Amino acid sequence: MTTNWPTADLDPVRRLRVMAAGLHAVMYAEAHVDLPTADVWSVAADLEGELPHLVPMMREFRCRPCGGDRFHGQAYGPFGHTARFDVLLQPGWCLMQSQYVVGAMA
Repeated sequence: MTTNWPTADLDPVRRLRVMAAGLHAVMYAEAHVDLPTADVWSVAADLEGELPHLVPMMREFRCRPCGGDRFHGQAYGPFGHTARFDVLLQPGWCLMQSQYVVGAMA
C-alpha cells in the first residue's frame, strides 16, 4: 500500500461549493466582501446578533458553547417554528446542521 496519495487542500469557499454540490443544495449563495477576513468574520461569527439579519425567516438565534469550537444553537422562526443546530464555529468557517437543514459560512 502506498503512502504517497495525493491530497486536495480546499479553501473554505471551495469547501462550501463541494458541500453544496454534494448535498444537492436547494439554495446556495455566494458574495465577495472586499474587506479583511478578520473584519468580516468578527461580524459574521456573532451568530446570535447577525444570523437573524442574514436569514429572512429567522426571528432569533441562540447559541451556547458545548466544548471548544462547537456549540448548540436554537433557531426561532417568526411563526413559532424552532430548530436545534449543532454548530462548528472556527475562524473563517461556520457549519450548522439541524435535522433538516445544513447551513454554512466562509
